[in-house]
Formats: sequence, structure tokens, C-alpha cells
Amino acid sequence: MVMQNVPWAIEASEVYHSGDVARSLAFFSAPVHGVGLPGDLKVTPVSPAGLAVQVAGGTVAVPSTYAGHESETYIAKNVGVERVELAPTGAQGRRDLIVVEIRDPQYGTTPEGDDPTRRQYSRITVVQAGPAGLTPESVLKRANPTVLLAEVNLPANCQAVTGAMIRSLRRVARPLVESGVVQSNPSGSSTSGTKFAPKGSAPQSLTHTPVTVPGWATTCIVEVTMNGVRFGLTSGVLVAGVRVYATDNFNNGRPPLDHQSENGIVTQEAASNNWNLRQTVAMSGKLDVSKWQGRTITIGMTGLMSTGGEVAVDYQSAGTIKYTFQGEAI
Repeated sequence: MVMQNVPWAIEASEVYHSGDVARSLAFFSAPVHGVGLPGDLKVTPVSPAGLAVQVAGGTVAVPSTYAGHESETYIAKNVGVERVELAPTGAQGRRDLIVVEIRDPQYGTTPEGDDPTRRQYSRITVVQAGPAGLTPESVLKRANPTVLLAEVNLPANCQAVTGAMIRSLRRVARPLVESGVVQSNPSGSSTSGTKFAPKGSAPQSLTHTPVTVPGWATTCIVEVTMNGVRFGLTSGVLVAGVRVYATDNFNNGRPPLDHQSENGIVTQEAASNNWNLRQTVAMSGKLDVSKWQGRTITIGMTGLMSTGGEVAVDYQSAGTIKYTFQGEAI
């Protein structure tokens, strides 16, 4: 067992180091549940494979459910990687919930007495929930304060847990968010500028800016709004696509597709055979940045033509690039 015996907030003879208290207060300032950082107490399969999971180290907030103490929060810390054994399934599958449980002798009873030097008042444990058993949410109504870490869906006659069987139920207790807005002013004459890439090629970056990914960020919402975008219909209906991206490989304005968002469609249907028609184009997407924590990357918007003409940004175009980094449990 690598959970600290006594979660901070239980009065006991042990005195916690001021650093532990300071870090706990920095993470949690209200009775909310969740982990301190995105990777805290992450549940993964053991290696070599077996009928068990492992829980990463980290800090977790566990709100009190004891009568009269609902506004209080316990802070529990897992100081290493803990292995949690699971029972065999037999002829039927089973769902197991991996949880952190607090057992406070001041408000309830525990089978271990009230000696904090030898007893385990905070622990990682398993709640077995069959097909008609507990829902993940109902476990929070148990007699002792409890926080969900993961759900493990075991098939019949299971011999080993795989990653596909584990569904994380963790959340970050304190929202980790950092955002900013950058002004964008493309260049180029009204007959050139930066044009959307032709059909069949890689999307062309239209506007971009460098940003540094915070060390805790797992995702980034990129929002680009650009007005004065030049549309030139030559035949039929003009159809083009825009995407936002976050990448460590700008690649001369052609970032990899797997670093880009889903495609958004822009069109022009009214006949106009010149560059006098200008529109506002906006696109947003949520992108994975977890592999670039602490590094400087490029974010922006790309464009790709489909049919009917050309689209471009130039010196008469202007807009903004907004980014919102988020730290979510992964």
C-alpha cells in the first residue's frame, strides 16, 4: 500500500510537512472532488499483463459525505505506483470500479481502529459492480467519502487487463486553464496574398502564431476568426474547407493532417468573377497537445479548395487567433 496512511484533514498525532500542506491548499480550495494534475492517480494495466491494474502517484481531493461535514474536503496522496488486484470473472463478465476511499474514525467506524501510525485511513480499493449493480455515480453515495478513478470492464474468463478495458472516471479538481488572443494581419497584394491550397494537395496555412504549451496542458482549443477573406467564384458553386491546427511541424505552412481539426466548409454561390467579394471566416477545434508540454508549437488555420474558384487572405484581411490550454485528466 503506497497511499499515505492518514489523509490531510484528519486530526491525528502525525504532523505533515508544511510543503505538503501548501501543495494541498494550492490544488484544492473548495469541497470539490478530483485529482490535482491531469496524470495523477491514472489507472493503467500492469506489466507484465495480469489480472490487476496499477494506479499512478498523485494527489486527490475527496469531499466529505459525513453528516454535518459536507462542506469539508480530505486531501489524500498516493506516493508511488500502487498495484490493485482484481478478482477472476468466471463465466460472466464484470465491471469493477477503482476508487479512493476515506475512513475517518472521528465520524465513522473502521475495522482498523484509530491508531494513525499503523492504520490505513485513506486507501485505493475496488468496488465490484455487476451488469445490474452499482452505477459509477452511485458509489459516491457510499457510507465513507469516495472518489472514482476508473471503471474496468472485464470479460468472461478474463486472464489479463488491457487498456481497452479501462475507462478513466477522473477529473481535475481545480480547472487548469490558460488562454490568450493574438492579432493576425496577413500580407500580400489583392491579387496574390496567401491562397487556399488547390484540391488534392495538403491544406495551406493562412495565419499562424507560436505559443508555448504549459507543462500541465493536455488539450488546446484553437479559435480563428478572419475577416476580409477574398472569395473569387469562377464557375458553379465555390466550395472550400478550413481547419485549425496545433503542431510542432509547421512544414513550410503545410502541417500534418493529424495535427489538424475536422474540416469546416465555406461556400460562395452568388456569381462574382472578381475578387471584390469578401467574407468573414471562423473555425475552431479542440486538439491534443499533451505530447508537447513545455515546448513551443505553432497554431493557426489552414485552407483547401474543393471546386469553383479561389480563396485567399491578403493585406486587407485581419483577424484573431485565440488559444485556450486545458489540463484534463488523461
